[in-house]
Amino acid sequence: MTEDVVCGLWFVVCGLWFVVCGLWFVVCGLWFVVC
Repeated sequence: MTEDVVCGLWFVVCGLWFVVCGLWFVVCGLWFVVC
């Protein structure tokens, strides 16, 4: 049961990481378009 919890938290952390990176690339893309 502990392993399932760890894996769940791992996927949540990775998911948030990808979301943050995605937003970062969007912001940088808009920056290059504007500049």
